[in-house]
Amino acid sequence: MPDKYGQMPIFLAAAEGHQEVVQLLLERRDVKASAADEYGCTPLLCVSGRGHSGVVKLLLERQDVNIDRADKSGQTPLLSAAEGGSVEVMGLLLGKGNMNPNTQGNSGQTPLSLAAKHGHDGVVKLLLGR
Repeated sequence: MPDKYGQMPIFLAAAEGHQEVVQLLLERRDVKASAADEYGCTPLLCVSGRGHSGVVKLLLERQDVNIDRADKSGQTPLLSAAEGGSVEVMGLLLGKGNMNPNTQGNSGQTPLSLAAKHGHDGVVKLLLGR
C-alpha cells in the first residue's frame, strides 16, 4: 500500500539505500519499479541524489525504468545525482543509453551547473570529460 504521498515501500527502501530490500521488492510482480508518487518522483529519482550506487544499479538493470523521467518540478535522476555529488552514480546514469548531460530542469539548471554550485569536483570533471 502506498503512503499518503503515493510512495510505495520500494521508494523508501531505495532512498535509504537498502539494496537487499530493494532486490526483494523488485522480485515481486506487484511492485512497479517505474511507479511515480504524487509529485512525479520515481524510485530512481529518489535514490539518485543520495549516492546509493548499488540501488541505482539494480534499478538501471530493469527494462521498465525510465532513466530520464522528470518529476513535477523538472528534477531528473541525472540532475539529482549531480546535486548529490556521487561520481559513481553519475557514471552509472551517464553510461546508460542516451542520457543527455546537458538536460535542463525547470529552473534552467544543468547537471554541470548543479555539480559546480555544490562543489562536486569529481562530477564536474566527469561531465566535462563527456
